[in-house]
Amino acid sequence: MKNTATSTTRTAQRRIVWTLSAAQVFSGPGAGSTLALGSILAVDLSGSEAWAGSVNTALTLGTAATAIPLSQLALARGRRVALTAGLAAAIAGTAAMVAAVITGLFPVLLGGAFLVGLASTVNLQARFAVTDLADPSRRGRDLSMVVWAITLGAVAGPNMVGPGAVLARWLGIPAQAGPFVISVAGMVIGAAIIALFLRPDPLLTRRALDGHGSEPAPRGRNPWRAGWQIMREHATARAAVTAVAAAHAVMLAVMSMSPLHMQHHAGRSAAHP
Repeated sequence: MKNTATSTTRTAQRRIVWTLSAAQVFSGPGAGSTLALGSILAVDLSGSEAWAGSVNTALTLGTAATAIPLSQLALARGRRVALTAGLAAAIAGTAAMVAAVITGLFPVLLGGAFLVGLASTVNLQARFAVTDLADPSRRGRDLSMVVWAITLGAVAGPNMVGPGAVLARWLGIPAQAGPFVISVAGMVIGAAIIALFLRPDPLLTRRALDGHGSEPAPRGRNPWRAGWQIMREHATARAAVTAVAAAHAVMLAVMSMSPLHMQHHAGRSAAHP
């Protein structure tokens, strides 16, 4: 019986790995497109380069603010519901960014970017989801498969600018809205893949295997307070959070200003051939 259960779990895990990997390939371009075009759109719609980093800031805040709520939803309803809900919100955010480009409304752009941040939350939490049922000897490999798939999607996002412009002309909308239309389609496909094929739910199955049944996880203490307490008590945790925060600050600064710098360079080259 134990061998049969192990074989069933391994079969389910293979399905989970491929499902999450495929979903991330399609949903990843949304955040990539936002990072690539965010600073340019922020300047265009706000009329000031002082707001160049605002869209990527909103994107990052959306990811940070929704990480714990989405985790709590996963504990209560399972990974499938949480990840699908996160992508649904990101789809709405990407659609809002399309609307912002068409209408020229800067606040709508920021609100859309905040919701797109949930796509990044989903991408990050997919890494936890793929380890729920993973065999300890293959956990690293399964995790790397999903990270690799997320990278494919993130790299594809900035390269949607050209095809997006072609699609925008066909739709009769501004060229800068085109990449986000493609991103919406990709997120819809990613959400559908998770909703239809992330079965059995990895987290609920793990809880059942551990003898906790399928009941929602009991509510513990405030997760924000618990996190701060861990940081206060453990120097290693403080160092890790500080290092990650510093690395992301540098990354976002470079990713925010590079598109704007390239646009300026292209403008100067056009003016002085």
